[in-house]
Parts: sequence; structure tokens; C-alpha cells
Amino acid sequence: MAEILVVEGNARGVLGTGGARAVRRQGLIPAVVYGNNQDPQAVAIQLRPIENALNKPGFYTKLFDLKIDGKSVRTIARDIQFHPVTDRILHVDFQRVDLSSTIRVDVPLVVVGHAESPGLKNGGVLNLLLHSIALECSIDNIPANLEVSLAGVEIGDSLHIEDIALPNGAKLVAGARDTTVYTITGASSEAAAAEGEAGAES
Repeated sequence: MAEILVVEGNARGVLGTGGARAVRRQGLIPAVVYGNNQDPQAVAIQLRPIENALNKPGFYTKLFDLKIDGKSVRTIARDIQFHPVTDRILHVDFQRVDLSSTIRVDVPLVVVGHAESPGLKNGGVLNLLLHSIALECSIDNIPANLEVSLAGVEIGDSLHIEDIALPNGAKLVAGARDTTVYTITGASSEAAAAEGEAGAES
């Protein structure tokens, strides 16, 4: 089951840029809740729980129970906007969900077993090409992350998405099965490639 975070908030009566600024002056975040065959609702929510969630992996795999004027709405974050200079949170988009919902989520990859890779011990270099995988799964079966192991991996080995074990009921988004997740290359190959690129630029 995905992690569920409770965030307090209230409905927003004044919309537009001026209304959003007024919300931020109160220490809150303007947000919108949409989906589930209901009209979009503009809300203002607590800042701190969102900041805390962003400081941990898997922000887009967490479920949020938004307590809006005393009524709980289960949602998942779909987009977050930041100030281009200060990185302050400006706005969050939430999608309403229920236990019957099946949605697409980007699940973070966690690489483990570095010390158990003969390839890395012999000077190989890990090239991690993906940091997350797009899955379709039910709301009650969203994985916080997916582990990929380097145990036993030699120089020249690679891993593709289709080789990763998925939770029951989860499936890959169409067209992604043969995508490479990582490769282990020799250090000499890396140096030769870098020299080749430098020569091409000169």
C-alpha cells in the first residue's frame, strides 16, 4: 500500500494570480483537485507536509488525504510548480482517486548490491540510464520504489526494464519493456569514449 499523508486545507474562494499570492502570504500553497468525474476544486493547503514529502523519495507515488473544510479527499500528486529563482513551491495539482482506480505512476529505482558486483570491483563503471519506471497499477498497490541489484554483475552486463520483478497487479507502460536500465562498462572504454568525443569536437 502506498504511503498516505494527511494534509489540512480549505477551499479557495478568490482565484487568479492575486488569490494565489494571498494564499502564499498565509503560509499555504494554492492547489487544484481534479478527476473522478467531479468538477475541479481550487484549494489552499499546508506547506510543511508537502515540503517534507518532497524531501523523501517517491513523491509521486504517495497518496494524500486532503482534509478540505473537514471533508477528506484521497488524492495523488500529479504536478508541482516551483519558483524559477527561489525554488519555492508555487502550486500543486492533485488527482482524486479511490480503491477502484488504476493509474500510471513513475516509480523511483533504487540500485543496491554495489559491493557484490565483480564488474565494479574490477574497475567497471556503472551507467544508470533510468531513475524511474512508468507503471500502471491499482491505488492500493503502488510501490514506493523498485530495487535493482548489481549483485553478480560483470563488466559488459546490462539490465532491461523487462528483467525487473514487478508487484502483483502492476504492469509496464506499453513500449517500455526493452529499455535499458543500466550497463557496466570498463573504465578503459569510458576513457576511450571520452577521448573520441574530445577529438570529434576539436
